[in-house]
Amino acid sequence: MKAGSRWPFSIEKALDEPCRYVPFPFGLAYLAALLERDGVDVAVYDGVALNTSAAALLDYAVRSRPQVVFMETTTPTVEHDLALCREIKTRTGVLIALAEPMPPPLQNPSCASIHRSTGSCSASTS
Repeated sequence: MKAGSRWPFSIEKALDEPCRYVPFPFGLAYLAALLERDGVDVAVYDGVALNTSAAALLDYAVRSRPQVVFMETTTPTVEHDLALCREIKTRTGVLIALAEPMPPPLQNPSCASIHRSTGSCSASTS
C-alpha cells in the first residue's frame, strides 16, 4: 500500500461530483521545490485537488505559456493522459515531461512511440 498515492480517479466520477479522495501531490511538490531551490519560476496546477476539466487545464496551459509541462500519469488513465498531452503540445508547442508509475514489464511498447510523437519524454518508476 502506498500512502498519499495520486490515483483517486480509478473510479468513474462526474465532473460536478466532488472528489472523494484528494491526496497531497508529493511528486509535483517535490519537483517544484527542487526547481524553485535552483531559481526556476514554477507554477503547480493540481487538477485532482481543483476537480477541474480537461478544457480548464488546456485553457490554463495556453494562458500561462509554460516552457515545460511535467505531468503525472497513471496506468488506468494513461490513454486519456496521453491524449491530453497531445492536445497541450498542439496548442502550446511546449516540451512535455511525463512520469508514469508503470513498472517496465507492464508498459505498452507503443507508449514510447506515442511519447516521441508528442515531443515528450518519459521516466518510469515502480
